Amino acid sequence: MITRSIQSAVPIPGILNVSNASYDIFIESAEKKYAFQLWINEEIEQAMIMDMRDTNTGYKLTKEATAELKKKVLMRP
Repeated sequence: MITRSIQSAVPIPGILNVSNASYDIFIESAEKKYAFQLWINEEIEQAMIMDMRDTNTGYKLTKEATAELKKKVLMRP
């Protein structure tokens, strides 16, 4: 589910000026390791992620992906 959310994310144009991330996410497979930061809370419609290797680009998650992550990460019904 998290991988699907990341793959459907859209780059955010411009220079980012963001606060500290809500969560750090680490994904490891047999071949690679990934590290992302996630900005998500109850008030926002679309969460944002950032690859920790490229902090110049943020990615906006879809509304659907954000809703699913809220259920899992924020334990929302």
